[in-house]
Amino acid sequence: MVQQYKQGKELRPFKVCLMKKGKEEIKKTITKQKRKASKEQRTLSAKSIETNDYIVLATNLTYTPEQIFELYRARWQIELVFKRLKTLFGFGNVPSKNPNSVKSWFYGKLLLAGICESSIIKKSFFPCP
Repeated sequence: MVQQYKQGKELRPFKVCLMKKGKEEIKKTITKQKRKASKEQRTLSAKSIETNDYIVLATNLTYTPEQIFELYRARWQIELVFKRLKTLFGFGNVPSKNPNSVKSWFYGKLLLAGICESSIIKKSFFPCP
């Protein structure tokens, strides 16, 4: 379904894409949602539970819904890689404010992450024929 949003004085089109989750994913989501509601001492409405049965994306891309969900999955995999890198290599704690030092520090960490990732993929720490 195509909607419009206002950006400045201009109306721009966007569409909302829905995809129903699988049964296992729905179970996981409901369990997680109930746990969170319990911690916050609130009750869940039936509408809230039903909403979690779907993945909802809003986009201004002109691709098909299938292509949009495929792009979303790929983007999510990239997000997970960055999250793992931040956790393992401390990318979140930059030790300097000097732009050149930050670049050097970041590229060093990125090189280390690349070497580690490569060795994990090859399942070896040394070059083997």
